Amino acid sequence: MTNNPHTQKGSAHLVIIVVLILVIISAVGFIFWQNFIKKDTTTMPISTRGMSSSKVGSATYKTYTTDVYGISFQYPESWSVGNFVKSDEQDNVSRSLVVTATSGQQISFQIGIRGLGGTCDTPGTFKVIDTSTTTIPGQKPVNFSFTLQPEANGTFEGYFGLTDYYTTIGDVKVCPNTFYYVFSPTNNDIGLIQFDAKRSFVDVDGANKYITSDEYKSIKKMITSLGY
Repeated sequence: MTNNPHTQKGSAHLVIIVVLILVIISAVGFIFWQNFIKKDTTTMPISTRGMSSSKVGSATYKTYTTDVYGISFQYPESWSVGNFVKSDEQDNVSRSLVVTATSGQQISFQIGIRGLGGTCDTPGTFKVIDTSTTTIPGQKPVNFSFTLQPEANGTFEGYFGLTDYYTTIGDVKVCPNTFYYVFSPTNNDIGLIQFDAKRSFVDVDGANKYITSDEYKSIKKMITSLGY
C-alpha cells in the first residue's frame, strides 16, 4: 500500500503549527508571570522603621531607622543592635541604643540629648589622627574625627564622632567637653544626636594601626551614614 505524500506533508505542517502555537503560548505566559505575578526578590524596599539590609561593595550592611523622626544609620550585618531605650532625667528626654561589633567594641547612639556643655578654663592638647568631611542631607558639611586624648598614665583615649571641630590632622588645643561629639540637626525638636564611640590605646602607633582595620572603617561608615 502506497502512502499519500500530500497526507504526510499535511501532517507535518499540522505538527509545526501546533508546536508554534505552544511556543507562543509559553512565551506569553512567561512574560505575564515575569511582569505581573513574580515578586522581585533582589530589590530592597525602602524601610522607614526598624531594620533593612543592603549590599555595599562586598559587605552586607543593615540600616537601622528610629521610630522617632526617622533618623537612620548603617552598620555591618554581623554586628548587633540593642533595644532603643527611652530615658527621662529632668529636662533631658533622650533615646539611646548600643551597637556592638563582633570584637565587643560598643558604640552608643543617642538622640534628643539636651543641656550638654559647660565652661572650659584650660584647653588641653589633643591629637587628631583621622578626619574627613561628610554631608548629611539638609545640613551643612560636618566633620568626622578620630581624636586621641592623653591620659595621666601615658595611654590615650580615642574618641570618634561628628563635630564642627578638628578639621586637620595634628595636635590641637581644645576643651575636653568638645569630645561629646554631638551633632545638632536643623530640626530643633530633635535635640542633639550623638555617637559615643571610644577606645583606649597604649600609644599613638596603636591608634594609627587601628584606623587601617575593618572595624574602624565600619565605625566610620556607620557614623557618617547618619541621615533623617
